[in-house]
Amino acid sequence: MVLTLELPDSIAQALSVPGDADLSRKALEALAIEGFREKKLSQFQVGQLLGLSRIDAENLLARHADLYDYDHFRRQQAEAVFARLPADEQAAIEALARSGGGDRPLSGPMAATLYKIAKTRLTAERHPDQIPTFEQWRGEQQAA
Repeated sequence: MVLTLELPDSIAQALSVPGDADLSRKALEALAIEGFREKKLSQFQVGQLLGLSRIDAENLLARHADLYDYDHFRRQQAEAVFARLPADEQAAIEALARSGGGDRPLSGPMAATLYKIAKTRLTAERHPDQIPTFEQWRGEQQAA
């Protein structure tokens, strides 16, 4: 897909920084970062879109997105939400997490880690109203 943006010269000039990446590259990076923030793109896809290695994509996202901090915050919030849930809801989430989402239960050396990730993800998906969104969290961070 080819995407073309038409900007008035005055706006293009205002957005350009001498010695910085060209404006079309900056626009592509902004699109990739926003896609990552909205959970529409993975870190791998950001790297693909921008022609970056895994490390370079991770560095780009770390520079431009405080999502790593938010991700840690979100995991903590999901764990706290899980602890407050009724026992039957905890059991349902644990059963789904143990199944790994497939026919066979999790096994192998990564089973415990995958279980914890799945339990946190399922809790956040089933109770999103109890976890601040990125925008809410960011607003709180900026206000502090």
